[in-house]
Amino acid sequence: MLRTAALPFHPIPCLSRRRSFHCQRGAMFLKHLYEGGRPCSACPAGYPPFCRSLVNPKNEHNDPRRLEVAQDFDVIEPHRNIYLRNARTDDIYVMCDGWAFTFLQTADGRRQIVSFLVGGDFFACELLIEQNSGLSLRTLTKSLFCRMPRAQVREQVLKSDETLNIVGKICIANERAKNDLLLDLGRRNADERVAHLILTLTERLDRLGTTRDGNYPFPLRQQDIADATGLTPVHVGRMISKFREFGWIELSAGHLRILNRGELVRLGRIELKRALRQLNPVWRAGSRRPFR
Repeated sequence: MLRTAALPFHPIPCLSRRRSFHCQRGAMFLKHLYEGGRPCSACPAGYPPFCRSLVNPKNEHNDPRRLEVAQDFDVIEPHRNIYLRNARTDDIYVMCDGWAFTFLQTADGRRQIVSFLVGGDFFACELLIEQNSGLSLRTLTKSLFCRMPRAQVREQVLKSDETLNIVGKICIANERAKNDLLLDLGRRNADERVAHLILTLTERLDRLGTTRDGNYPFPLRQQDIADATGLTPVHVGRMISKFREFGWIELSAGHLRILNRGELVRLGRIELKRALRQLNPVWRAGSRRPFR
């Protein structure tokens, strides 16, 4: 069921409203729904491995995308909290489309972004074991999420070696990404942190096939980049201006174009293939673009 009415969202207490999903891919979901299909049949995330592993190949409907668990789809406005840290929930969340981020927040309101979520990403591994997570989740753009009952997903994970293997890889990747964040905050300087963030995000988008003529959707504001890199918005603005002045990137109106990836790689001091294997290893086998 795709929810678009302005109704209370249970069991997530911090979400207030949902409205129609006014973007090209969101409209595609609605079109398939009204024609009697299932939203997964038009998945803009390319039908990620986690979802694919929940399909019974011998289902009675002979539908290659009919999951063995119940699904509820929610369209969520930008800058809304979906889940707050340590809140009790009985659901598992998979992001179908849009941008979101996980974060931690201090008592005085300062925020540290831990990771960004794009289409196909899964939040959060610990919800398979516990009924709460140590991270909060918030949308960055208008987003489409799929909620699945925790108990049903856990049952499928435990009885399927393939699903268990995929979940394990996702959990390991998340842990390694957090280790990279510690390295960023502890040892990299400001321009290295910003370059590292830009490179890892754009390479993930390349893997999803969302690049158009070398342009990437990049809805992050200076405040978002600052919260992800431990810098101030003013300092981030200086770094972005520096990258533009050197002719490395173009950034305007929510779109990013990389003009000199080699210099960014040198500056970020990372080996991209290693970083990508850590960030999303389960996408390598079935991704739209070959892993290079």
